[in-house]
Amino acid sequence: SDDFDSQLTPLHISPPNSTSTTTLSFNDYRLIKTRIRFIFSLSLYYKKFTNYEKSLNLLNIIQTTFLYFKHHPYSPTITPIYNLLLSKPFLNLKLLKLIADVHRKTNQYRTALQLYNEALDIIPIDDNRFKTHHNYKYIHGELTLAIGTTFKKLGNYPLSQKHYYYTEMIFKTMLHDTEKEIHPILLQFYILQADLNRKIGDFNTSLHLYQKVVNYITNVRNNNSNKGEEEEFMANEQMEALIGIVLSFKELGQINNALSAVNTAKIQYFKTFGTNSKTLKLGNILILESEIQYHLSQFLASLSTAKQAVECKQNLSGFDEYHLMALNFKKLGAYNKSKQYLLQTLSLTETQDSSSKKSKVLENLGDVLRKTKDFEASKNYYNLALNLNNEIYGENNVNNGNIYNGLGTLAKNTGDYDHGLNYYKTSLKNFNDKKMRAKSAEVLNLIAKLKRKQGRYDREDGGEYYSMKAMEILKEICGEESDHGELAESWNGLGQVYKNQMKYERAEECLKRGVEMSERCLGRSHPHVLNRMRNWADCFERWGKVEEARKVQEELKKRRRERSEELAKVEKF
Repeated sequence: SDDFDSQLTPLHISPPNSTSTTTLSFNDYRLIKTRIRFIFSLSLYYKKFTNYEKSLNLLNIIQTTFLYFKHHPYSPTITPIYNLLLSKPFLNLKLLKLIADVHRKTNQYRTALQLYNEALDIIPIDDNRFKTHHNYKYIHGELTLAIGTTFKKLGNYPLSQKHYYYTEMIFKTMLHDTEKEIHPILLQFYILQADLNRKIGDFNTSLHLYQKVVNYITNVRNNNSNKGEEEEFMANEQMEALIGIVLSFKELGQINNALSAVNTAKIQYFKTFGTNSKTLKLGNILILESEIQYHLSQFLASLSTAKQAVECKQNLSGFDEYHLMALNFKKLGAYNKSKQYLLQTLSLTETQDSSSKKSKVLENLGDVLRKTKDFEASKNYYNLALNLNNEIYGENNVNNGNIYNGLGTLAKNTGDYDHGLNYYKTSLKNFNDKKMRAKSAEVLNLIAKLKRKQGRYDREDGGEYYSMKAMEILKEICGEESDHGELAESWNGLGQVYKNQMKYERAEECLKRGVEMSERCLGRSHPHVLNRMRNWADCFERWGKVEEARKVQEELKKRRRERSEELAKVEKF
């Protein structure tokens, strides 16, 4: 209760001096030990229910008490207590790891890393106890797993991958005698490994790992009536894997599969936690649903779902939610609204250890200001993001790719084609890993646009060459008929090349495919769809097919009206 909560304070004991003595009876010791264990359990409770501030306050109470004993070992009565509480490294390990976990949950990633490494230093790896003590090996694996996750949050994927490898080795060494394909202890590892694969663009591997976890947990839960902690753990890990499946399908451009997966996740959530339950996890699912609704052109529904997600997350709503709203407004073309939310999100990064998140906000501000033709401010934000990324990850890191794309487009829009091309080529170097091929295809489409602006349409080093190259990569990754936005752009780019070469039959076929594919993955009235319809109508006009051009133009006018009505509603949201 709150009444009892207010009484939880550090266990102060007056230090002995020349005029007074401190004596602690056996009952005093029992009281201190019991109270510490109770506060520790209570901090776990608050952490579980995402009240991280209270959890951290309670952990600090324990740490303050420990430090008192550590710095006052001279009393004959205090020393035995200090030895009992502090001489056991495992207790310190658990305390440090829990404090680090809370810091990580509140985005204090660098502080968390420091604490995790302090905890690793306590593990007696060279001691015989480590070789035989199951708990030491378990917490060793948990620590390397947590460090890998923290590096992933900071965007340092190589170090994240390295620590995930250590984790797998530790757990598999512990479980070498098991006959199970997957042990529950490895479920969290597989999910985090899948998360990392998804982050670096290896979506098929991530899907395989997520599905492996879901299938395993489904079988276990179907054959197990246990409703205790293990059942709760399984339910939570299953939800994490289902969310991962949604994200992987979304990244692959398979929006219908993503929608089906998010509906499965919602059904499973309500089945497990109840239809009236509104938690952080439901908030995360609703955010994904909001993003998918956007891709299906359900713009107002997307914003409404995002608002429900904020309500589910309550006082924990912050960076992710506001950033999502900003991105939705940006994609909707409501750039002033987007700018408003981005600036609000930027202010949140000032109070958190979240440099990698801050760089994304700066990058998106650069995009929004470029769209509103505030080119000087746009360039400043791009450069701030670039400098911050270089400070965090070093130069030539994958996080800089999108920033160089923005700078390249900015240079192209101001007629500086040489600098624009250099920025795009630098971006390609950032995406040179084979697992980042989808991103490299996006850059190739941007180069194709620039070449068309220069009047270069040829197959050698012109628009046709780069559009074809992007298309080849995307077909290999996503399939011939995949509804992927960049594949639609490749078709549109080829159509414009053939139109300018007066190859109208081929041009019309490509432009039509680009429009139809864009409609399926972006919606009827998305700006990209409207621009591609205009190109399609222009092709008919140049070809002399007046009636076909008129039909497309009439449809275009209708959709522009729809677009205006949608934007008016969005501005009032």
